[in-house]
Amino acid sequence: MQTQEKVLSIVASLVKDVPALALDTQIADLNISSMQAVMMVSEIESTFNIALPMQEFYVRECIQDLVQFVEEAA
Repeated sequence: MQTQEKVLSIVASLVKDVPALALDTQIADLNISSMQAVMMVSEIESTFNIALPMQEFYVRECIQDLVQFVEEAA
């Protein structure tokens, strides 16, 4: 399996296992206030932090660490 396919597979499994990560639009396109966007990202990070240890996946502190993990894997 190529590296890009591995990364996509990992991200797809997270989207499946952590529904809060399944955002199909950019925050800027949601037409919400910056405070609402901050609250949304905070809720997603919280869900992400709770779900990963339960999935026995890589323990990461926040979504930024997930982005770094994906970039390093690519």
